[in-house]
Amino acid sequence: MEKRNWTDTRNLKDENAGFSLIEVILAMTILALISIPLMNYFTDSLRYSAQMANRQKATALAQQVTEEMKAETQLIRREPLADGTDGYQAPLLTAQAAEGGYGLSMTEPSGSSFRTDGKGKAVFAGAVEFSGVSYDLRITLETEAAAPQQSAAYGVDDATDVMGLQRDQQAEAAVYFMAAQRDDCAKNGGVPWTYDQTLAHMGRRAYVDVGWEAGKGYAVKIWYEYSCPEAHAPSASYRGVYLADTRVESLKNIYLLYEKNGTENRDYVSVKLDAAAKNALDLAGLPLPSLHLICQDPAEDISYQLVLDQSGSAARLTDIRSNIRLADRTGKVSEVIGGAEMDLQAEPLISIGAGARLVEIHTEVYLAGHAESGAALAVMETTKVE
Repeated sequence: MEKRNWTDTRNLKDENAGFSLIEVILAMTILALISIPLMNYFTDSLRYSAQMANRQKATALAQQVTEEMKAETQLIRREPLADGTDGYQAPLLTAQAAEGGYGLSMTEPSGSSFRTDGKGKAVFAGAVEFSGVSYDLRITLETEAAAPQQSAAYGVDDATDVMGLQRDQQAEAAVYFMAAQRDDCAKNGGVPWTYDQTLAHMGRRAYVDVGWEAGKGYAVKIWYEYSCPEAHAPSASYRGVYLADTRVESLKNIYLLYEKNGTENRDYVSVKLDAAAKNALDLAGLPLPSLHLICQDPAEDISYQLVLDQSGSAARLTDIRSNIRLADRTGKVSEVIGGAEMDLQAEPLISIGAGARLVEIHTEVYLAGHAESGAALAVMETTKVE
């Protein structure tokens, strides 16, 4: 076996040789190819974190403004405008920061009468500083009801309150019964009704149904059913879509906003709280919910009557609030008890001759300078009754 000569240094040069220039260049190229995506990743992560922080702050701003608007006893008020004339506005939004407002400017879309009578749509926009960031804030208020003289109804809390608003269902029901009556006339003879004649033959009843299911909370449904036996329609009644079909974990208030039935000059409201809902309230130690019956056109008519029927309910609601009975000048509220109609002393809700205002609130928050071109960082919608 041949022994290695350790004193022979001829091969040491090859054994101790470093990286060649090509190897170094190749290693740097590979490192660069790996580093560029990593750098982009870290840059994107920082950008995403900044965007999320801005979005979280924008959401907090939108929530703060929305809660403040809901907490206002009367958000829309008649006060002197910037041009010196009187008109409706939202002082919370237009007042300067030193006065507790947001300093927004108000614009009114074409066709709106928001300034003159509190109806229609108004847009409030401007720049605000929040948590060290500049934002553009845009708030749209829209209302259809007449402005009240005095308010005692406050913001609707989506977590605990349910509201049903009557829309155009009476017109839909009238068209249904009018068509049915004309078909009956074509078959059996007779004179077809006009639209107004159909309305005169129709009756209606509002239903408020409250249930409860474990793990899902309270289920509240509000709807109208219209009847017209003389029309000989295939169905004896016309049931409109739900005015409310909502679940809440805790139930405090139920609102029904409606227009007066002018043909009968009385309205009926049936309320049913099932046994499961009653037991859930009892176990939680909570009172029965308050029922707010708000007529949108409460003219001073002593013959008008609102009739409440709780005969099918597991518990009788006792906190009833209405804008009908006030000093015996606007009709009366009755309740069916033991098959007879008894006068009900409902708590007054708002002043005589004033309809409750339903305000739809739409809040948008943008980064400063992006209100016209960029997407909103936060959007929040809610409804307020005042």
